[in-house]
Amino acid sequence: MRIGSYHSLLLPIGIISFSIGAWLLLVRGISADGIGDWLWALPIAISKICHLLYFDRVAAVSPVPHRERLISRLLISGIITFLFTLAVGMPGQFATSFHIGHLIAVYLQICFLAYALSLLKQLVFIRKTAYSIQLWQVFLIFVGLGALLDIREIPLPGLFCSATLLAGGIVVLPNMRLKWVADLTIKQKWLWVFSIFSFLCILGALLSLSFNSGFPFVSYSKPLLNVHGVLVGGFITLYSFVALLALAFSMPISSVLEEQRAEIRSFQEISKAFSQPTKEDEVLDRLFEVCFKNSQSSSAWLHKTSSREKENIIFKNLSTEHFSYLRDILPLNELTASPPPEGYVYLQDLRHSGVESSEERPYRSMLILPIFDNSQQQQAVIYLIKSFEQGYPSEQIQLMNSYREQAVIAIENKQLLNRSIQDARFKEEIEIANKVQSELMPSEFPASNYCQIASYYQTAKEVGGDYYDCSLIDDYRLAVVIGDVSGKGASAAFHMAQMKGIFQAYMVMCLPPENFMIMANEAVGRCLEKNRFITLNYLLFDFAFGTLTFSRGGHCPILYFNAEEEVSFYLEGEGLGLGIIRDNAYSNFVKAQTHELATNDVLCLYTDGLVEGRRQTDGADYGYDRLKRVFQKACLKYEQAQDIKNAIVDDLNTFTNGEHYDDTALLVIKLTNIRDSHKNDVLSGRDLDHLF
Repeated sequence: MRIGSYHSLLLPIGIISFSIGAWLLLVRGISADGIGDWLWALPIAISKICHLLYFDRVAAVSPVPHRERLISRLLISGIITFLFTLAVGMPGQFATSFHIGHLIAVYLQICFLAYALSLLKQLVFIRKTAYSIQLWQVFLIFVGLGALLDIREIPLPGLFCSATLLAGGIVVLPNMRLKWVADLTIKQKWLWVFSIFSFLCILGALLSLSFNSGFPFVSYSKPLLNVHGVLVGGFITLYSFVALLALAFSMPISSVLEEQRAEIRSFQEISKAFSQPTKEDEVLDRLFEVCFKNSQSSSAWLHKTSSREKENIIFKNLSTEHFSYLRDILPLNELTASPPPEGYVYLQDLRHSGVESSEERPYRSMLILPIFDNSQQQQAVIYLIKSFEQGYPSEQIQLMNSYREQAVIAIENKQLLNRSIQDARFKEEIEIANKVQSELMPSEFPASNYCQIASYYQTAKEVGGDYYDCSLIDDYRLAVVIGDVSGKGASAAFHMAQMKGIFQAYMVMCLPPENFMIMANEAVGRCLEKNRFITLNYLLFDFAFGTLTFSRGGHCPILYFNAEEEVSFYLEGEGLGLGIIRDNAYSNFVKAQTHELATNDVLCLYTDGLVEGRRQTDGADYGYDRLKRVFQKACLKYEQAQDIKNAIVDDLNTFTNGEHYDDTALLVIKLTNIRDSHKNDVLSGRDLDHLF
């Protein structure tokens, strides 16, 4: 443990101060009228402040221990302090003389409170912000002031002590940060519930021993004589109790959260696996394993239709006899002859298709995932089976379909790579990247009654990793993301393809923008090389409430047109690109902003290829000012988002003479039906989980 030279002196100063105060207390005792008590009370107050600052500093410079180890330290320190205090006993309220055992017990209590406070600080500071650090520092100031107020001869009215207690208590409330609870598994939560309950029992027993103590600075029967102890002990007790309640109330949804984490991990694993230079058969095998595991299917098989072998089939918990029976009964060839409109085929009850279910053949529902490449040639078909009807909920189907889409992109990438090996390296890189980027961009946008969306995407000679996507979460909410991977070439395009599935999964979860950026940054840190980062804008529209909440991660600012005032402006925002900081400190650089929406307002989202478009005659950039001017003019002139987009693109092509030196992506979103009357409809029909 290494701390600064100044702070390393705090502990010996605290020990010496307490020793002086204890010696004076043994010599003088506590006088009936309190005269002269400051001689021993002042050194002890200094000791409490030094121990508080020392342990707080140690917590700040030490690595955060494992959370199970942290709660075990709390329990052990509390048990040791309680047992020693119980063994020596505490002097009564009217005691005036003490022995050395009493004073050691008091010293252990002072150390225990300071140490417990430092351990809880490490929990409070998980995903900390600048505001939480400031609040903690203010709280420590009040605690230190409370230690000085414990000197009874200070000529201050009781009102001042009461005000200090009240102010310190008010500052305590915002420090009740429990973000670490969400990261625990259900087993860990049960362990923490038992541990915190045990700690509260020990803490309560210890405080009860000191309640009517003859030491004013450890007694809790008169809070105004022990301001320091009440503030520290009160915070430790309150935080532990609130944590216990949070753990208990989060138990019912723990399994759901763990399933979501497992799905996200699967996305990350499959994205990373698909980005490796593996064969197509290995991609299909990996996809089959992931789909079977995460769908919790009872049986399954993978049919590799593109294989040169006549029958290349892999079975999971399915005999060849039962496979032949299902193949003879079900029209599988007709169902998978061409790509399904939704990408999958779902048979909710196989009995309707003639399958007789029994104990030997417990097959009641089937999900079919045909895999076609870009040339519409079938590569494989995955068949997943469950033993009960309607076995695959819509969320699980969408997850499996997302896996399939990831595999399709990976297979197409590898096919493109194999076909371009004969070409020059530069031409090969351009072809692969262009293809991957085309696959990234959505061919159509979800239909909405509240907005129009028009898009434009143009690859350049030196391709990059531009990307945008939209997800209609429900009838009233729309999530939009637009980003750009650092660098150029096929590697940048591949990296954005790698992140597409992860972004889609997070968008479906309807996360608040700041949480989306934090979780996306964690995924980028695991999936991309350290020299890569992604600039990103994430927008969450709530048409019912007429609000836009967005976070900007180092990407180009959003251009906004206010129809009522007929003026356009940039929504700047603050934020850092994904992957630049790859630890919890990234949360300090994420901010979400909310903007009011109105009918006929227009938003313009774009990548840097637009504003950095160059004029051939003098090399001047297209620039933000010209974009703003052209955008405002188009919004005043045209009613449709498509026409506004066309006006911007036409002006850009005129400016650059049709030459693009960087990828250019553009989204124009026009709001068409924002009314306050939707709010009541939403409040009566929307799930509470989505509201909060």
